[in-house]
Amino acid sequence: MTGVQALRPSDQLRIGGYQLLGRLGEGGMGTVYLAQSPDGTQVALKVIRDHLLDREEFRERFRGEVARAKTVPPFCTAEVIEADPDHDPPYLIAEYVDGPSLADIVKESGPLSGAALQSLGIGVATALTAIHAAGIIHRDLKPGNVLLPRGGVKVIDFGLARDSDTPTGITQADQVMGTVPYIAPERLSGGLKSVNAKADVFAWGAVMCYAATGHTPFAGDTPATTAIRILTEAPNLTGVSGPLRDVVAQALSKDPAERPTARELLDLLMTVGSTRKVPQDVLIPAQAAIDATADETTVSTRIPVRKPRRRRVRTLGVVLAAVIALIAAGIFAYGVWPDLSSHAQDPPASPSPQASPLVIPDGFQLVLADPLTKSDNWIQRSEPELSAKCSYTHGVFVVSAPGTVYRCSGPQQSYQDFAFSVSVQLVTPGTCAGIWFRYTGDSGYALQICADGAYFVRHEKDGKGNWGNPLRLQMPFPEPLAAGQSERFTILAVGDHFSFYRDGYLLDERDETTYPTGRLNIGVLQRDPGPSTEHSAGFSDVEVWAPGEPSTRATG
Repeated sequence: MTGVQALRPSDQLRIGGYQLLGRLGEGGMGTVYLAQSPDGTQVALKVIRDHLLDREEFRERFRGEVARAKTVPPFCTAEVIEADPDHDPPYLIAEYVDGPSLADIVKESGPLSGAALQSLGIGVATALTAIHAAGIIHRDLKPGNVLLPRGGVKVIDFGLARDSDTPTGITQADQVMGTVPYIAPERLSGGLKSVNAKADVFAWGAVMCYAATGHTPFAGDTPATTAIRILTEAPNLTGVSGPLRDVVAQALSKDPAERPTARELLDLLMTVGSTRKVPQDVLIPAQAAIDATADETTVSTRIPVRKPRRRRVRTLGVVLAAVIALIAAGIFAYGVWPDLSSHAQDPPASPSPQASPLVIPDGFQLVLADPLTKSDNWIQRSEPELSAKCSYTHGVFVVSAPGTVYRCSGPQQSYQDFAFSVSVQLVTPGTCAGIWFRYTGDSGYALQICADGAYFVRHEKDGKGNWGNPLRLQMPFPEPLAAGQSERFTILAVGDHFSFYRDGYLLDERDETTYPTGRLNIGVLQRDPGPSTEHSAGFSDVEVWAPGEPSTRATG
């Protein structure tokens, strides 16, 4: 069986009458297992994490998403069999598709070409046509979600449940979920109200470029660089040839209005180039999807491929503002499993009228980008005598210490004006994370991040050399930050004015003149001495903006 891993000692052996056989995948939404039903049928069982369903309206939405997903024809996706949001833990059952993903195929055997490539394009377009006809937007189409069982094509993970902190359970307007190289520009630029199913068509173009070449059309060294290229540059289609190249280019148009719908895309693929060598396993579902949507759309039998318009490149300031909003929304945050989707007719929730979105000042440049996956700008170290350490664990920089304060030193560069953004996770309950800025070694400021709120502190040594916080001002959270929940925090310092953001929206602002410049550190900063138990905080995806030229210290 493809991609099945052994169960872990902590895994349950049976859920809802299904026997668990192995693991298929894991992410921020939950874990997917290979399971066996009482009659011996193998299925995919997804366990949804309990904290996602602590509001009844979310459970109702979960039921609605399952009902809609059941209307998607099973010939192009993993069929949804049942779901139980009231079970502990909540779960859903889908058809188990035993086949490699497109990502596996390209990694092991190289890019596709000829009939295999055209079959893939038709198969994925067929799935999108059916998914969109059911009123669902996929929002995370990528090679890992395209399975190729026995000559067919199936698209999986089109969002049966969604991790959202909005009261309605609808994705917030400032959230951008997905996998960066396949995200449409309108989703990166913050204009989510205009996002529709054509964002999936853009993702189709990026998937096809990857399938044909082994690279994505806007590949950069970091997620932020990739996002900027999606917003500003033409796609790199080197290696994509023949009639397919024009179709992919049209799908990757920056303006959604210039892209075909999924049904138009399918018509194009069925008429551009020869389909004589495409297997019936692909052509029969494609024709079924065309027949099923015949009464819902008026599409000519042959749609001309439109050449993309020349578009003015956005200014760097606008692009950086879009990228920081993207980062603040948590797309690069550790622990996010982008298995998130939305019913096509659901309007996105709007932020509070009082909310002020983060905007990077003109003249600021991205000077440091560090995913915090290896020792580079923040060095891994251990101090056994203090039972404290700074370590890279599962792709996250974790700071652990039993005391009240422990810092992990970062770059030696001192900053006066800057924007510092990082994803923060309170690994153990009761932990408060700390972000020090304008820190000199004896003094500085810090943003203290606890479960119930953030605190602006002046952090300095007294006359006896003991650390203290002579100034500490609270910024309450509208919703608590749960242990294990990763969110994006940003500090913007311009002169004597500091602004603090959570997930891209303003928490509070302060004016302070004590310390003019200093370094950036991260660590744990406990609110009260309390018991001497271990406190751990995780950090990932640091981004620093500052006036001047971009730094060569940016890392991938």
